[in-house]
Amino acid sequence: MGIKNRLVTAGHLVLNAVDTVLIQNLFVPMTVKKVHISFDDVPESFVEIIKNNYNSIFENSFFSSLKKLNTDYNAKFSLYLFEDENLTMTPSVIREIKSCKSWLSVGYHARVDGKIEVNSYRRFQKCLCESGLISKTCRLHEFAAENSLICAMNESGVRELLCADDGRLSYGIPFELYAGGTIRMA
Repeated sequence: MGIKNRLVTAGHLVLNAVDTVLIQNLFVPMTVKKVHISFDDVPESFVEIIKNNYNSIFENSFFSSLKKLNTDYNAKFSLYLFEDENLTMTPSVIREIKSCKSWLSVGYHARVDGKIEVNSYRRFQKCLCESGLISKTCRLHEFAAENSLICAMNESGVRELLCADDGRLSYGIPFELYAGGTIRMA
């Protein structure tokens, strides 16, 4: 792996760790009934787990932090992943994630190159569809998708698309029409 890829991987791992610390500090003093907590672009954590041949996904600091937050606060998480044909999730990783499906789900984010397409989504879904891990809420990369992909996602059980909260166009819908938040699909 080149130095650029190692720096990107390290950067994502650090940002994931910072996110979990921020969540711990934000929610400790409050009582919250429900908050959707999701992380985009987390394949580097899976790459680390597979590359280092960890016995458990919880040997990875990101997954360890998520488990602690779940244990301490009953927090539930969605992880939005880039579909990468070169990254094969091992059966043991899928089994262990599946054992966490009461508090952990995964969703399609885009192809590893950032493109969003139906065939990529179908490959992603095929890899994980029997696991029961597919999130019913999704956040697509750059909040964009063709209608054919949105229909395919809806047919496979995705019921909400998270939208931009900063004024950007989401899925072709102007910000003013939804004022940030979600698009309910069914």
